[in-house]
Amino acid sequence: MTHFQGVAGWTFGYSSPYVLTIHGINEKDALFSRGRLRFLRYKVVGLVERLGRKKADNIILISRYVEKEIGEQLMGKCWPIENPVSDDFYEVELGSTAPTILYAGHVKSQKNVDNLIRAFKGVHAEIPSATLRIAGPLDDQKFVNKCRKLVNDLELDTAVQFLGNLSRSALLIELSQAACLALVSHQENAPMVIEEAMAAGVPVVASRICGIPYMIQDGKTGFLVDQNDNDDITDRLIKVLLESVTSCAMSEQSREVALSRFHVQAVAKKTVETYRAIVGDGVWKEGMKNVQNL
Repeated sequence: MTHFQGVAGWTFGYSSPYVLTIHGINEKDALFSRGRLRFLRYKVVGLVERLGRKKADNIILISRYVEKEIGEQLMGKCWPIENPVSDDFYEVELGSTAPTILYAGHVKSQKNVDNLIRAFKGVHAEIPSATLRIAGPLDDQKFVNKCRKLVNDLELDTAVQFLGNLSRSALLIELSQAACLALVSHQENAPMVIEEAMAAGVPVVASRICGIPYMIQDGKTGFLVDQNDNDDITDRLIKVLLESVTSCAMSEQSREVALSRFHVQAVAKKTVETYRAIVGDGVWKEGMKNVQNL
């Protein structure tokens, strides 16, 4: 059996048994791409993806949001299995008490980084020692320049740092020093960085959109905000930074949830059970026997 990841169009012409994991709604992501042809790209990607999704007999969903959003395209059996998080993130030791906000992801318009910077202005006015550390690829130079200019215009040059793309070890260090993770995107499915922050015990302030409400329990493991409401974002960030009892409780509950939902062993167990159910016990046992004889 073959396991296709992410792009439903890859399954065209494939006749052997397979399972498709849908990691995001690719046509919606295409709307945030740059260039005059983005609407055409949205249409073409949407057509290809819809056809691929409809022909898939077995589909793994990393978020129930996908089923809610495009459920009419999913004709096959759906298996809910969330993405696994590496053990490294569960081993992060939180040691810093500094009011540090971490953003981790691509620096592009889809991620709404410019609005996060605007919201951070209010945080910095209330907590002058607060810093915003922006980690992630800086490939979209036009948008990055817009963000840098915004930082300068808001007189936040000493409080906002652009770190660029980080290695896993560097990201682990950033998480260990962060008071919270902020992700106020316009479009997401189930962001890995939220899972990783939860595993590390870092409270999350994130958009109340798409698959994120299926990950964050508002007020328990983080805060959900309106990504277009700067005051809402500012208020929740300040609350996490200043209310230690709240942030400590969120940290503990985040780790507990991550262990039960995102740990490698839990996800691997569900995946193996899914494979076995798809191919049948007889085929599975024969396959395992062949593997043992190698």
